[in-house]
Amino acid sequence: MSRRWLSLGMLATTAFSASGALLMTAGCEAEAVSPPDPRIVAFATIPPIAEFARSIAGEFAEVETLIPEGQSPHTFAPTPREITRFSQADAYFALAVGHEPALRAKAAAINPHMRVFDVLIGVSLLDGEPHSHGHTHAPDVLEVGDPHAWLDPQRAKQIAANIASGLSEIDPAHAADYRRKLARLHERLDALDADLRERLRPFAGRTILVFHPAYSYFADAYDLRQLPVEVEGKPPTARQLGALASRVRSEGIRVLFYRPQMDERIASTLATQLGVRPVAWNPLAVNYEQELRAATDAITESFESVSP
Repeated sequence: MSRRWLSLGMLATTAFSASGALLMTAGCEAEAVSPPDPRIVAFATIPPIAEFARSIAGEFAEVETLIPEGQSPHTFAPTPREITRFSQADAYFALAVGHEPALRAKAAAINPHMRVFDVLIGVSLLDGEPHSHGHTHAPDVLEVGDPHAWLDPQRAKQIAANIASGLSEIDPAHAADYRRKLARLHERLDALDADLRERLRPFAGRTILVFHPAYSYFADAYDLRQLPVEVEGKPPTARQLGALASRVRSEGIRVLFYRPQMDERIASTLATQLGVRPVAWNPLAVNYEQELRAATDAITESFESVSP
């Protein structure tokens, strides 16, 4: 073989080796592990609490919901993957509803360092004194008879303040940011409360008909009375339904509010029997402000259609 062809062969071999090295280097770079996400991983029990947390945390935390929108806290069963993800949380803003205490206990057993914050601290509850339980590493959030306090925007402000306090405790470097965003959220909640109060003031003392008594805090905030169809958590008997129908007629009630987590056919059948219109009102909606305004629309329209 001539010296010329030998030199070309050596050059080709060298070039091929260099190309391979470059490809291997590029491949290694492509497979390089991304730097860890510096954000806090936080969970909240239900969508409206998670939405408050997102408004306060902003870009400094990834906030997820334990019980997704559309699911009932009383029937929700997470997958093993969801339990694993929950157990990776740095912080958990807890509300003891449905099966939540058992789920929280599982996560705490996997990750005992997860900080648990009871969001009802300092909230004036309808079934007792202001909630005074603290936060802890252990899974012992106090259970209350009716936890739906967020349906009153003023009580929701205290829930939001508890979230901001928890975020500041585990991430003090951004405490000023959390306080600033909390102030903006409080302004929104005050504006929402003022609007609802103005619209509902003419109907003080009137009755709203609900399938499940989940709206006590809303009724308390705006001087309304809540009349549940359920009797001790069960559908009414024929006799109870007859008495309820008489009251509905005498008070001119036109709407039955029900949670969308229940079977719509049951709500529709009951509404027909009572001579009212079924309207879904989701107390667990992620679009908190929109849902309260929509419910207020339905309430005011029904009250305006008939004299008490």
